[in-house]
Amino acid sequence: MSSGPVLDSYGKLVGINGKSKYPLGGIDVFKLADGSVPSQAVFRHMEALSWAIPIDIFRSG
Repeated sequence: MSSGPVLDSYGKLVGINGKSKYPLGGIDVFKLADGSVPSQAVFRHMEALSWAIPIDIFRSG
């Protein structure tokens, strides 16, 4: 799924799949907008999920 499109129910592109389950970079790949990282407990929950990059962020980069 890496780099695959994320579409809404109308077929509009809303994101790009960009972070896979169990990332090699560990907790640092989950830096939040304010620069902080989640707690270990939250990270354990988050790392098992697939994550997408919102298309607005992808386009601005």
